[in-house]
Amino acid sequence: MNVLFLLTPKKNVLFLTIDMSVSMALDQLKNVRFSSVPLLDTDGHFVGTITEGDLLWHLENSPNHDQALTKQLVTLKRFRDYKVAKIDTILDDLFLVAINQNYIPIVDDRDYFIGIITRKEIISYFNKMLREYKGIKYNSDNPGLQAILRRRSIRQFKDEVIEKKVIEDIIKAGLVAPSGKNKRPIHIYFVDNKSLLQKFGEFGNSFSMLGKAPYAFFIFGDQIQEENEFLLNNDASAVTMNLLNAISSFNLGGVWLGAAKHPSNDPLVRDLLKVESRYKLMAIVAFGVSDETKDPYTDYDINRVHLNKW
Repeated sequence: MNVLFLLTPKKNVLFLTIDMSVSMALDQLKNVRFSSVPLLDTDGHFVGTITEGDLLWHLENSPNHDQALTKQLVTLKRFRDYKVAKIDTILDDLFLVAINQNYIPIVDDRDYFIGIITRKEIISYFNKMLREYKGIKYNSDNPGLQAILRRRSIRQFKDEVIEKKVIEDIIKAGLVAPSGKNKRPIHIYFVDNKSLLQKFGEFGNSFSMLGKAPYAFFIFGDQIQEENEFLLNNDASAVTMNLLNAISSFNLGGVWLGAAKHPSNDPLVRDLLKVESRYKLMAIVAFGVSDETKDPYTDYDINRVHLNKW
């Protein structure tokens, strides 16, 4: 299992930066009562771990208390750095690390800090594995479900590269979606060519998001392999939702565009992508590194649920 499935993303983690003063750091730690937090440079790279003990030792050994409070964190002596893990680390490798530290900082392949995995999440994961090994299948602590519940339509993206392995895993999620009679008539066309996406963005409102997004999936249905329009639409919808939920599971942002609902858009897309007429445009997903934050939905309409009768 990939570490991203248990990741608490950077936006939800308290961290300090090396240009902060000791006074600012103490205020941050006092408000949340954490004893240890990640320390980053001003570009977002992981530097190490800073603790309340580091700050208190600095104050204790400084002759001038007021001056000591103004010192930047980059100047402080730190006594222990937590071990860090890369984005492609296997969870099994983190078990022993978690014994000695209450969280593990996670960085991408450029050493940018992207979040943490807590000891609690790791213990919960291995507890689930143990329960399944014993034949207890029910899992009340379900990170996959949490990824689904926090999925929102994201329309603002950063100009950042997503690791190839992550995109491959998202595509795999789309490919394993359910399909009527296992015909699997759906094709996924991946685009990361910025000039091509810009051309789509010029087509009008239905495609405007593609001019802003760094990545897109075009979902096509083979009308010869599946002649039933209803089943073709069902298969395409299943693939699209699997892609969106997988995007959410990696703490990325995505949105399902409405372009495919207009029949006139189908030939436009197929012409630009050079796709045969037997393949019908069923859906488009724009995605990338999110540049906006949305809280998960909590206003579930229980009146839409019917128990044994309407």
